[in-house]
Amino acid sequence: SGWGNTLCQGIYTASELVAAGLDSNGCGITDLVFTWTTSSSYNKVFTIWLAQTTTSTFAGTAASNWIPANAFTQVYTGDHNIGTTGSVTYHLDVPFQWDGSSNIVVMTTMNQPANASQYSTGFYGLSTNVSAYRSMYKYQDSNPLTMADLSASASSRSQNRTNISFIANVCSEYSE
Repeated sequence: SGWGNTLCQGIYTASELVAAGLDSNGCGITDLVFTWTTSSSYNKVFTIWLAQTTTSTFAGTAASNWIPANAFTQVYTGDHNIGTTGSVTYHLDVPFQWDGSSNIVVMTTMNQPANASQYSTGFYGLSTNVSAYRSMYKYQDSNPLTMADLSASASSRSQNRTNISFIANVCSEYSE
């Protein structure tokens, strides 16, 4: 998020999620934890959407390679504040129900306030090279990025993907 405004999609495969201990029999994903390594010179608006997909990698950088906007559910929006570094937990507005077999796509936008300098520094998150194109992104100054920007133009893809922890509540049944 070194630019004024960024939009990113990252694919997390079902096998990765299961290996990390995520259980589809729970009450749903309730929180996401991002690790920020550098803070910004401006507060930004951070929005998170989640979707399920069979897609496991981004085949190219054309606009048609994005996971489409209608697949997503917005699960969080709020300010990401100056000086925020380290692990930050974002509590989802509504738990996200994972089916246990689909891949999960996390889409984020990090947009600067309209009156902020275009030369502001951005937030940088911890990422890992996963040896596959599981991340797609675009960035720009001036105008905030929105869902409409998914099909508006080509973008970039990367084998580096944001490190995210998925937290799910476990439901228990009670019987006598």
